[in-house]
Amino acid sequence: MKAVEAIAKDRLNTSQNYSFRGIDDMYNVLNSHLSDAEIFFTSEVLSVEREERTTKSGGNLIYTVMRIRWTVYAKDGSSITTETIGEAMDSADKSANKAMSAAYKYAMMQLFCIPTKDEKDTEAQSHEVEPKAKPSAPTVEKICVICEKPFMPDARYPFSKTCSYPCVLESRARLSTAVAKTETSIAEMAKNIASG
Repeated sequence: MKAVEAIAKDRLNTSQNYSFRGIDDMYNVLNSHLSDAEIFFTSEVLSVEREERTTKSGGNLIYTVMRIRWTVYAKDGSSITTETIGEAMDSADKSANKAMSAAYKYAMMQLFCIPTKDEKDTEAQSHEVEPKAKPSAPTVEKICVICEKPFMPDARYPFSKTCSYPCVLESRARLSTAVAKTETSIAEMAKNIASG
């Protein structure tokens, strides 16, 4: 780690106007140091997500996100692992390659604490975010089970609050009538069985 110098973002993406450090910059700086220390590493792709997207001009882009596990081996056989995410877009067949390159760059920067010469820290940026809007409860009109008039529901009552008293009286009357009919039916059945 002592020997590795800062790797600046000396390359420029002209279409989107941002600076970046290329994969070759990483290889060129790290190769001799890794070789001298007799360190090598392997990669294992843990997951890949691919999606087709459309550009503003109507062209196709392949968007790829890869999760990769890197295992770094020392001469004595000891190893450490880390996982990184790489994501990239490409209009042809290079999105996976670009995603792997991004994952590699960040794995190496984090594993070997490579200085970047960047003066901007992501923690220095503040974003103002609008609070999430609370979803409003849907307005559902129900029909009173007794008087069959529409009303706004209340979980405590299956009938309309505006006519609850008449409906309650009516429901009690209906219940009393139903009980009376049931009692009469039972009495008639018992009489028929007895006379039977």
